[in-house]
Amino acid sequence: MGELYGGGESGVEESSPPPETPGRLETDDDADPVEPTDANEVGDDTEDTGVGHLDPLEPDEPLEPDELYEVQEPAENDDAQEPAEVGGGVDEAAEVGNEAEEPAEADVEAEDDGDDPVEAEDDAEDISETDAKIAELEKQGHGPQRHLHPTTEALKDRTGEPKVDDDDNTVLKGNGHVRTINHVNPDPSVSRSEPHYCGDYATKFTNPEDYVRAEEYLREKMIASGAPKVSASIEEIFGPGDHSERFEGYYVDPNGPTAEDGSVNHLPVDFQDGYVNAVYNPATDGLKTMYPNPEQGRHP
Repeated sequence: MGELYGGGESGVEESSPPPETPGRLETDDDADPVEPTDANEVGDDTEDTGVGHLDPLEPDEPLEPDELYEVQEPAENDDAQEPAEVGGGVDEAAEVGNEAEEPAEADVEAEDDGDDPVEAEDDAEDISETDAKIAELEKQGHGPQRHLHPTTEALKDRTGEPKVDDDDNTVLKGNGHVRTINHVNPDPSVSRSEPHYCGDYATKFTNPEDYVRAEEYLREKMIASGAPKVSASIEEIFGPGDHSERFEGYYVDPNGPTAEDGSVNHLPVDFQDGYVNAVYNPATDGLKTMYPNPEQGRHP
């Protein structure tokens, strides 16, 4: 099956360049890449496509009256201790006993001020479910491997190196982006020597919860439409507002692609009014890939 071709993903199945597809979704796969030659190619991403409850501290054992004070033996003279004073000692013992219990009460109050064990268990279950879902998606395709797990450095390496002509001038595409070569697959399970292709952008989700949420939304859209390639705006999935913290992405700076030390200069992707693409396997409904992209024409 053909694949998405453009900014965030890589490769093509056939030996000839992938046909240009209008709109957001384009094609690619993990086969040997063919350098695109269409001057007006679109720079979209392309794909192969318990805390348990603590028992309160036990209060100190109440002290026996004999341990709190000594009963005075009657003196040989007339100044013997009055019984009332002895009774007062009992009151003092009660006070001492209460003081002994106060630390335990303080411990219980401190415990009550802590996190609710039930809520902590629920959070742990949510994290466990998310991790299980991500592991399942990893088996279906390479979405999380390329668009969730990569580090910032891995994303930048994926954009590749600027291509230059015979006069050592940087080659630009028809859309103004830098034509790049030597793209590096961010999936550590794949050999770095294996051919890989990346379009204009290398992008990712910044947390697994958002990745799962977007995939569930687009899966419903795929089932409803019957189309293996689906897309939705970021606000359609997550609601109105600024969602820039949910994503990360880079592209090579067309105005200064290479620094004096030979390193590649990158610019961050602006995801305002962007969208998310997903490609499913029509035979199994498994997710081949899913990635965020900026609004077309926002860059460079």
